[in-house]
Amino acid sequence: MLTLNDIKVGQVAELVVEVTEKFVSDFAKFSGDTNPIHMDSDYANKTRYRRRVAHGLSYVSMFSQLLSTRFHGCVMISQQFDYKKASCIGDVLTLSIKVKKISKSTNTVSLGCEANNQDNETTLHGEIVILLSELQPDSKEITTDASDRLTLVVAGSRGIGASIVEKMIANGHKVGFTYNRSKGEALLLAKKFPDCEGFQADAGDKHSVQTLITDLSKRFGRLPDTIVFGASASPSMSTNDTLDFSPYAKHLSYGLRHCHEILGHCLPNMIENKFGNIVIIGTIYTEVAPPPRVGPYLVGKAALVAFSKAIAVDYGQYGIRANVVAPSMTQTSMLASVPERELKVAAYHNPMRRLAMPSDIANAVSFLVSNESSYVNGETLVVSGGSVIS
Repeated sequence: MLTLNDIKVGQVAELVVEVTEKFVSDFAKFSGDTNPIHMDSDYANKTRYRRRVAHGLSYVSMFSQLLSTRFHGCVMISQQFDYKKASCIGDVLTLSIKVKKISKSTNTVSLGCEANNQDNETTLHGEIVILLSELQPDSKEITTDASDRLTLVVAGSRGIGASIVEKMIANGHKVGFTYNRSKGEALLLAKKFPDCEGFQADAGDKHSVQTLITDLSKRFGRLPDTIVFGASASPSMSTNDTLDFSPYAKHLSYGLRHCHEILGHCLPNMIENKFGNIVIIGTIYTEVAPPPRVGPYLVGKAALVAFSKAIAVDYGQYGIRANVVAPSMTQTSMLASVPERELKVAAYHNPMRRLAMPSDIANAVSFLVSNESSYVNGETLVVSGGSVIS
């Protein structure tokens, strides 16, 4: 089965077709076209052709045979032909196709087509577009054993990230995670598990991504098939009545740009392996009215939600899924500055009468990267205890 990687612009294939009486008669019987110019020699001899003319579609249909020998499993999705000269019984035609354009996004190939007779006269030229079919995997083929999984948790040394790391390890994955300043916590976490390693990386430094990818590959011998992205700048209070765009730029850099750069390194490998899972840790406040003065944080998270949807649509055909987990207020160090009374009020107003725990978010991530969610793609899973119900 050919793939787009096997096909190159400029490749040519040919097929020789001899136009005989049997060739014309067989096509007439099949198509029901018994026009005398094709079937009656006396009639044809009185025309300007002076002999029986082959049905145009009879030799055009032979392009299908040529395609089947070169592009096994393809489907012709469009065709356009211009007839330059009639082909008659006794002619010998050389049909040729030439690769003109390859579209990886649509899995299609555009082919220039031509037919030349024994006198090297062009009798036809045109274009065919084919879709390269891919065998659809059954449920066993898309199942990846947990022991073969390598997960990268971006921002995984503490809080929700650390809980996700522990959950992935419990699921049998090998895990790499990133940290920035919390080296001590990262070392303690990695020390607990033999198949776990922490890597220092600054989400605001684009050059650190290449180092991360190199070190991750060296440690585990390959790139991750699963990425959980939880990095973001701290959600400090900000107003919009100034010309200072830097808070927004910072959140877009720590979020969207950092995620984009990591995926830029990892997606080609996922495409080749026809498997990948991406989960972005968002926030409930992209789904409901947010608190005041968190515009930069909110915009950064919303950009990641939109990015995940684009990934889901563009790469779903390669067995790659992208989803978002949107937690409500969660018991982590980020809440250290929130007054205890506010936390108790928030818990009281939640239908479950408590705030989320990091393990609640980790369990949601675990589901989204598991084979049980293999048809869940491009979704936002709200983990709110019922405070948001859609």
